[in-house]
Amino acid sequence: MPLHARSSSSYRGVRARPSGMYYAEIHSCDTRLSLGTFETANKAGRAYGTAAWRLSRPRSRMNFSDARTFQHAHDLAPPPQLITDEDRRIQRRWERRLLLAEADEHAMAEWRRRFREDVTAENDFWAQKSQIPLTLLIVLLDLLLPPALLSNFLSVGV
Repeated sequence: MPLHARSSSSYRGVRARPSGMYYAEIHSCDTRLSLGTFETANKAGRAYGTAAWRLSRPRSRMNFSDARTFQHAHDLAPPPQLITDEDRRIQRRWERRLLLAEADEHAMAEWRRRFREDVTAENDFWAQKSQIPLTLLIVLLDLLLPPALLSNFLSVGV
């Protein structure tokens, strides 16, 4: 049984989620460390206990008294995945970038639907651009190579 009833789950550092899962976290200085989401409150409480051992917390601040050593606590619960506020900030930045990219794709699709003649003109423009380098290459080869080598080169099929 837990030593201290601290939240709705009755384990220190563990909160019940509306989905029926249990979320564990521990505070270290000014940083909140997320330990993850677990199927049972007991597993979440064990994860909190392991993190408390790692942070050298006193045994009175742990959920279970049966873990006498760090190794025993580690064996009872998997090592937690620590998620810091910096990790959350980076994740939010990537999510905003993804939303902007999706909005941009949507705007481009709408533009292509409304302005079909502009799409055709743009495609023609890029088709002409891709033909220019081949013509330029032939002109440069004509200037640099002797005529015998140039006719040999062109017969290969550039």
